[in-house]
Amino acid sequence: MDDSRRTSRGGFTLIELLVVIAIIAILIGMLPPTVQKVREAGNRVRCLNNLKQMGLGLHNLDQNEGGMPPLCVHDRDNPGGLQSTSRIAQAGPSQDAIGPTVFFWLLPYIEQQNLFNAANRDMNTMVGMAPVYGTPVPMFPCPSHPAGGNGRSPTTNDGAGPWAASNYAANYLVFGDPSVGKLEGRPTISASFPDGTSNTIMITERYRACGTGNDLNGSGTFGCLRADSNTTWRPVVCVNNFEQMPAGPGYPSCNLFQVRPKFLENCDTTRARSTHPGGIPVCLADGSARFVGANVSAVTWARACAPRDGLVIGNDW
Repeated sequence: MDDSRRTSRGGFTLIELLVVIAIIAILIGMLPPTVQKVREAGNRVRCLNNLKQMGLGLHNLDQNEGGMPPLCVHDRDNPGGLQSTSRIAQAGPSQDAIGPTVFFWLLPYIEQQNLFNAANRDMNTMVGMAPVYGTPVPMFPCPSHPAGGNGRSPTTNDGAGPWAASNYAANYLVFGDPSVGKLEGRPTISASFPDGTSNTIMITERYRACGTGNDLNGSGTFGCLRADSNTTWRPVVCVNNFEQMPAGPGYPSCNLFQVRPKFLENCDTTRARSTHPGGIPVCLADGSARFVGANVSAVTWARACAPRDGLVIGNDW
């Protein structure tokens, strides 16, 4: 064979090598956003599942106890105190309890019976190395929240650091008693939702820490603490008040939620706040969970939060 016709290939040319490197660089550049999207999709599903479990738990609680719990009764340091004249403080499952919120009474129905029993209706009770109010429950934090905290409050403002935090908050218009401007209502599935259980929000998302002063531990940063019935820290929405205390009797039009605000810059403590892009997950009074799109109007959101206003929800729901 004529050797002059032979061709040999010793490897990649410089141009080919540069093309391969460029392609690899592009693929690597595309990888983090893709991974982030996949992770966020998983977080969203997880949060919806958490809300679904809470909704089913509340239905079971309602059946077993003849009604659902109040939003909160008595602050941790004042058992009885300012709220001792309420009918819930005098009778019912919350009688003489110290510091619980609706999320405490939910514990037996979300596989936390041991913590509920150990508390003995007092959030100050020590369980292991921490008080009940400082014992994280895996279902309540959302992994999409921008602040850390390992299940406890991300901010140390006002001594909040040891408290267990939550990314979920209960609707005051459902679990409170707006007719008298109190947080201690006693809703029942059968009687408290004349607008329909599938059209009423019971629980939605909030940030575990929220402020505007760009200081995680500053005096303007507040958390959402699952076991704290004290003002400013209560896991509640639709009070529309920084103090998380009703301004008086009446049914306020619930403020529209924020979608992923910067949690230390433009985070509004009077609103529900979604940790997910594109909308906010909610638990409805029929026990289901759904994702409400960010394009929903303030009017539609307010009507979905009001269980008895008699108004039709808009087509953007």
